[in-house]
Amino acid sequence: MRRRQRVNAILPTFVDTPMAARMDEVLGDLNNKVAGQPLGMIEPRQIAYLVEFLISDKSSYITGACIPVSAGAIF
Repeated sequence: MRRRQRVNAILPTFVDTPMAARMDEVLGDLNNKVAGQPLGMIEPRQIAYLVEFLISDKSSYITGACIPVSAGAIF
């Protein structure tokens, strides 16, 4: 039986979460790293909007995609 499952990946840079706040302890100078994101720290709801789109029928033909959410950062 064919299941027609779709798989996509969301690749965010720094998102304003408790985990990002702890990264300052590990990596140091989080503010300097976020300064490389011209749009600033990503709000979690922006990731949620993308998830909402990807699980909707509007994205029914998107599969196998790696979607960066970089706030303008260049890798």
